[in-house]
Amino acid sequence: LLMDAMVPVYTKSFSTIKDNLHRLGDIRRAVFSYNQYSSRYDKLKNGIIENAFRPELGSGALTDIGVYLIECAVNLFGEPINFIGNNYRLYTEAIGQGSVIFTYDDMDCVIMYSKIIDSFSPCQIIGEEGIIEFSNINRLSRVKFIDRNKNEEILIDDDRPAMSYEIEHFIYLVKNNLTDSYVHPLNFTGLSIKLMDEINNF
Repeated sequence: LLMDAMVPVYTKSFSTIKDNLHRLGDIRRAVFSYNQYSSRYDKLKNGIIENAFRPELGSGALTDIGVYLIECAVNLFGEPINFIGNNYRLYTEAIGQGSVIFTYDDMDCVIMYSKIIDSFSPCQIIGEEGIIEFSNINRLSRVKFIDRNKNEEILIDDDRPAMSYEIEHFIYLVKNNLTDSYVHPLNFTGLSIKLMDEINNF
């Protein structure tokens, strides 16, 4: 058994998002944002280079933060037809922040990630009939639905430790002699890695 321990996709909140996508009608746009000012960034500005900003170690905003957004997008929407984007690199050549637009048949997914700014903008999946909104994509908990008349409904507000879901799922797979996760199969991980390798070249 080999399973990608991508925390948010195994949570009850993520399954709640998937279970309510039909309420949106035709989905036209998703906006996934995760921006967190790194505790090590001030040291970098003072010339002290720690592992978080060493690209030779695979670190940077894309791999540390953008991975959550990209793997969730792949799980929800599949492989994009095309994508464009841009990365801002720091003097170490590590990616400090970036953005990507995944294009699908009738929608797009805007992805924004950063380790050099904070942002409190929620993530949204936007359809013709409403919006699903959530924050903290790396540790999903609260999800709400907003209809076209701006009526809000809390779909879930889960305070259970997020990592407990992936552990529980892994144990289930082992006990049932399964070699791949049906929640987040390895082909999703492989596609995400392929996309990130290309995005890293922006």
